[in-house]
Amino acid sequence: MTVEEKILKKELKKVRKELKLVTEELRSMNVTLQSVVCNQNYLYFKLDPEGKNIERML
Repeated sequence: MTVEEKILKKELKKVRKELKLVTEELRSMNVTLQSVVCNQNYLYFKLDPEGKNIERML
C-alpha cells in the first residue's frame, strides 16, 4: 500500500465516523438520510424528513 493510499484510507475512516455521527443526530430528530453523494471535497446529503426511506448505511 502506497503512502497516498494509506492517507486516503485514513481520511475515509474519518468521513465514515463523521457520517455516522450526522446520521445519529438526524435520527434523533426523526430525519433519516436518503442518500449520500461524495464529489471531490464535498459530501451531499439527501434528507428524508418523513423517514419513509430508512436504510442502514455504513
